[in-house]
Amino acid sequence: MAIGHPDATAPRRFTSMAGRGALGALVLAMALLPLQGARLSAPLDFSVNAGADRAGGLLLSDLCFVGAAVARAAALIDRRSRRPPGTLVRWGLILLAAGGCLGVVSADDPGQAVTALLRLAAVVAITATAVWGARPGAKRGLVVAAAYVAGATVSALAGIIAIRIAGPSSFETGLGRSVGLAGNSGALGVVSVIGMALAMVLASESRSARARVAFGAASGVLALAVLDSGSRGALLAGAVVTALVLARNWRTGHRRRAIAVTLLGSAIALTALVGLTEFRAVDRLLLRDDATTNSVTQRSTELRVDQYRIQVETRGWQSLAVGSGLQDLEPTPGSVTVDDLRDPHNGHLEVWLGTGLLGLSGWSLVALATIGPGVRLLAGRRRLGPDEGLLAAIGTAYLGFVVLDLTVNNVWNRYVWVLVAWSAWLAGRPSTSGEHTEPPQPDLRPSRPPDPPAGCEPDRSP
Repeated sequence: MAIGHPDATAPRRFTSMAGRGALGALVLAMALLPLQGARLSAPLDFSVNAGADRAGGLLLSDLCFVGAAVARAAALIDRRSRRPPGTLVRWGLILLAAGGCLGVVSADDPGQAVTALLRLAAVVAITATAVWGARPGAKRGLVVAAAYVAGATVSALAGIIAIRIAGPSSFETGLGRSVGLAGNSGALGVVSVIGMALAMVLASESRSARARVAFGAASGVLALAVLDSGSRGALLAGAVVTALVLARNWRTGHRRRAIAVTLLGSAIALTALVGLTEFRAVDRLLLRDDATTNSVTQRSTELRVDQYRIQVETRGWQSLAVGSGLQDLEPTPGSVTVDDLRDPHNGHLEVWLGTGLLGLSGWSLVALATIGPGVRLLAGRRRLGPDEGLLAAIGTAYLGFVVLDLTVNNVWNRYVWVLVAWSAWLAGRPSTSGEHTEPPQPDLRPSRPPDPPAGCEPDRSP
């Protein structure tokens, strides 16, 4: 290379290094994301499941997401990542932002509403930048999904062991509900449902026997974590996800697999219903506990139902039209049995009250754009490619979250917007655009000799 002439490959090398850095940071972030109870309160103060009702400190996964976003920002010259989000996602985010701004105007505490809206915007921007910079499609995407499933499985195993072997610990609530490494039993239900959905679809669609076994085993552990979490919303979401995947297996000819899983699930459900085995989600659903636990469950149910009415009356019926600003107030100390819960315990209702009809429309468009492509793929009969399998898994996982968000308020959490960004990125790739293109078939017709030049036609006279 001549002196004074810059190396033309230097930008490409830098972009490649930044892309690998973004991918590595995203993989680590996804592995740590289910560990919602592992937090840094200070540079040297690390805690696990400390203060489940008032979780404080910095999530380790947040550091990794920021690192991935920084690596992506350093490689903006890479044109392969310059793909705008789909129309539904773009308009959904615009409407959600517009509804949030309108809600700030109507809020009783505009400062708090602005803070909550900016926090939501930061989460969306950082996760989208991190995901799009890593370009997690095909093999990369499988590694990213496997990292999340592995982290969720580790958290689930911690809770399963604590309940059945170790006894009372910080990995369970003291009332028999598993916490794992998720911070609280409700969070364990959410991260386990998302991991279970990813694992079940990838096990169903993978062409590798090892991957099918690994993802299948993980989905079983995560299903057990859902049952141990005691979350009735997670139980419902898990049932919806499982039914969707089993229907897919039935349509694609894997009927023995679908029948085997159905029989196994039915046997577990039957033993739980008759009381041969104890699963907190089933016990709480049937209000079948000891006197103390049963009273807590009943009061928890009453509080959540009452809270819908209380929140609407407190924030005003006009909030359903124009919004009254997003709120992210910490739960009250102690237990959910106290009578002053400060949020509706329903993510969809929080968006509606905070951003009005505009924001609710945007929130619905985002959900439709994230769920639709993947579920449409699962509804078909053909075999899915690597990118399509990932897109189907993400759509199924987000469907589980949408069902579960009826009983929790997780609008701000990173796993919500990682799924949105990931789905939007995959949906824009040619292999997952929704059109399946078969390879070109060879033309077996006999070739026709070329026409002779003008003026040189052969003499066909007798």
